[in-house]
This record gives sequence, C-alpha cells and structure tokens, in this order.
Amino acid sequence: MRPKRYGFLLCIVTVFLSISFANATAQQRVTYIVSVPSPSKHVFHVEMEMPGTAGPLKLRIPAFQPGDPGPKHYARFIEHVKVAIGEQDLPTKRIDPNTWVSALPQSGTVRIAYDVEVDPKDQLQLDNHWVDETGGYFDSTSLLLYSDESAHLPVFLKLNLPPGWKVATSLPEEGGFSAKNYLTLVDAPVVFGDIVERTISVNGIPHRLVFAASLPSYDSAKLDSNIEKISAYEMKLFGSAPFTSYTGLFRWRPDIPFGGGIEHSGGMLMNIGKQWMRNLPAEMSGTFAHEYFHAWNAEAIHAHVWHDATALTRTPVYDDLLWFQEGVTSYYADLALVRTGIISIEDFYSSWVSPSITQFESGTGRGFMSLADASTISGSGALEDLDYYSGGEVVGFLLDLRIRLATHGRHSLDDVMRRLYAQSRQPGYAGYSEEDIIAAINSEAGADLRPFFYRLVHEKERLDYRSSLENTGLSVSASLQPDGSTSYKLAIRQDATQEQLQRLKELVATP
Repeated sequence: MRPKRYGFLLCIVTVFLSISFANATAQQRVTYIVSVPSPSKHVFHVEMEMPGTAGPLKLRIPAFQPGDPGPKHYARFIEHVKVAIGEQDLPTKRIDPNTWVSALPQSGTVRIAYDVEVDPKDQLQLDNHWVDETGGYFDSTSLLLYSDESAHLPVFLKLNLPPGWKVATSLPEEGGFSAKNYLTLVDAPVVFGDIVERTISVNGIPHRLVFAASLPSYDSAKLDSNIEKISAYEMKLFGSAPFTSYTGLFRWRPDIPFGGGIEHSGGMLMNIGKQWMRNLPAEMSGTFAHEYFHAWNAEAIHAHVWHDATALTRTPVYDDLLWFQEGVTSYYADLALVRTGIISIEDFYSSWVSPSITQFESGTGRGFMSLADASTISGSGALEDLDYYSGGEVVGFLLDLRIRLATHGRHSLDDVMRRLYAQSRQPGYAGYSEEDIIAAINSEAGADLRPFFYRLVHEKERLDYRSSLENTGLSVSASLQPDGSTSYKLAIRQDATQEQLQRLKELVATP
C-alpha cells in the first residue's frame, strides 16, 4: 500500500503566532510555514521557500495519497498561488489540474504562497485536511506543494496557530518539524488543538496515544490494555517490529456514527465516531488491529507498484494485489481479536468471517469481475464493484485453512506472512509480485496451491465454498433474506474429525 518509510518519536509543542522565515530557511532544503489566520473561515495559508534553477518550475499537488489508491482531487481547494524570486513576482500558469508552472529568470531562492480551503463534503477526513474553532489536522499530501527537483531535499515545517493550540505529529521537533524529504513528510499527519496524550510501552517500544480533544468518559485502562494486547500479539507474530516507536493520532468525531483509520509507517490516524463511545475499548479494537498490522503488511511488505517512491505522487497507482494488502490485513485484524481473547471463537466465525463472506458475495460485480479486477479499479467510482477488503479476508481465511490442511498443522498463512516480512528486510527489496506470494504459499504448504489460488483470486464466478472448505471441518450455509440478498454463515460441522477440530483450534490460538 505504501513505499517504505521512516518512523519518529512524537513531539508535542505549543506554536506561537509570530513566526518568520528568518531562522526557518536553510540552503538546499524546502521550508513550509502553515498558518491558520482565522479558524472559523476554514482556510490554511501556506508559504514556501525552496531552491530553484533558471528555467521552468513545476509545482505539483499529489494526484493521490501514497497508500490510498485511486485519484484524489486535492487541487480543487488550492487558491491564489503566487511565485516570486528575489524582488520579482512571476506569472504562473496552470497546465493541468494538479500542476502550476512559472518560468524562473535566474537561479536562487523561490518563494511561494497560496491558500487552501477545506472540503466540507469530506466526511471521513482521514487523508485530507480540516480546521475549525476547536483545532484540526492535515495530511501534507493534500496541503503542501512540491517540485520534482526538490522532492528529495530535506524539509522544515513550521506551524502558525492560534495561542494555546498544541501540535502532534510523528516528525522530530527541532525548532519546527523536520523530515528527510517530501515523502517522509507526507507519511506524518499533523493534528492540532486541545491535545491530550499518554504513552504505553509494548515490548520496550513506546506507543504514544494522542487524542486531538478530550473524549467523553470511557474506560481508558481497558482501551490501553486492548491496544497493548493487540500490539504485543502482532509483534510476536512477525518476531520483530519495523519501527522503534509508534504514534496513534485519534480524533474525536461526534458528527459521524462510527469511525475509521488510515495507516502510516510507525503510526496511524483514526477517527472516533459517536457510537463507538458506547464501548470504546471494544468498538475501536478491530480498526486499531487493522491499521497496526499495516506496519508490516503495507509498509514493510508492499507490492512492487508502490515501491518507486519518486513517481508515487504524479499519477494514481492501480494495484491488482490490494486484496492482499487490505483484505488479508482485515483477516489478521480479526485473528488478533480472537487470539488475544478480545472476542470469542464463536464471534470470530459468526460476527467477523461470516459477514465478510456475505459482503464479498453480494457485490454488484459478482460473476462479472474477479477479486484482482476489483483491486485494480479501486477508487475509480465504477458502478459495478466487488469489495476487495472482505474478499481478501475470505481468501486469506481459505488459504490459511488449505495450508494447515496440506501440512497437518505444521505450517499456516502465519508462516507465509513471516516469510514475506523476512524478504522485505533484505537489501535491495523492491516489493513483492503475485508470483512472490504464490511462491511463499507453495513453499510453506509443501504443495502446489497455484490452481487453488487462481480460483480464489482470478475467477469471476461465486466461490464454491463446499469445495474450498472440503476436509476442513467447516460448513457454510446460505439463506435468502427478505430484501433478496443472500446471507452466509460459517459453522463447525458436527461430524468434524478430531484432526480437523485440532486444526481449527490451532487457527485461533496465539502463535
């Protein structure tokens, strides 16, 4: 889902209104100053300084957010772009929706200024930006321009915010915030306002839990316990963590019913919706487990198409393996909950895996597109679609069962994930292909599961669950609902053998 990135310790600072470029700029780096002149107007003002060379300067806003497939339209909200060098203001021309061009008459320091409005229709607010009287956040992908020539340069970020507001981000603080380059910058969302935070340690690694505003009353001890259990389990599964610290940024969103999250290397940004507050430790655990698992399956382990960081911000990336990145991650999020005792074995089958089968099989594209097809068209707005999250979860579950069956419980999908993670740690790693996934599966299964894999991922017809679950000790039943849809339900067969029951027990047991 994303190229490899770098995680840093969380820093929280109070940023004052009066900030100038005097101490913020340095040769051969890009400096951004992000200001909120009036929170009630929902506008950011951005000033930049960067080195420029005589000739055309192309300023861009990314066409998508690295890791979030499908085209974005961030440029719609950018206004009043001004470019200057020395004492000379330069004309700018927009050559496409995401690109502004100025002709630099000489080399030197270029100054850019522009305004960015918020998108009032963006309900989730996870990969965009927002500001109001209480605070806000931004993902730099949606806010900060760059040029191809400067994208590799170190970055220095200052914020000019109302008095009393605090800032939280995973970037290191050095009189402002610094990043190795533009892609490191956009991997670190920024929240600000009335921040509340605490730290828990998991296997000696600090986990900063940052809340952009105080939440209604909830069991914080239980929430921290669940987070610690999930984090420790997922680290144990892989044997090590690809980060030295972890930052969770949580935004209280009483205007939405539930919540959602988006991963970053060494951190996540999550919305907490109103209904989650009924039992926050239980309600947000699945989303936390999903985004946390992405530190391995998306960040460290990533498909080859996401690896070329220099090209990532230009055009949308279309990836036919998103089912593996997102859906298999969903499967392991469910496993994390049952293996840590947060949910029961019965709930795992009835409330998590069974609904995923139902959702996958009820897609409008069922019978007309494969799971790989659905991954490729993600974000395109196609009317005919298939949910690659639930589909990937179902495929991960079936592959796990088949590997366990083939090896009499000696190996599982856990071993496949560990193998892929070990490969990602090797010098020269450039992401995986579908062939790499198949090779890892076959190696752990000790058998050729390519035909089974292809049937699950590339065939367009509904899955034959009776065949797929053969000899596993599980059955699936389908029932027609009043609205005409079909609901699926998994169950352990009454005639399951002792060996099959043992394999099912091992599947939900902590590795």
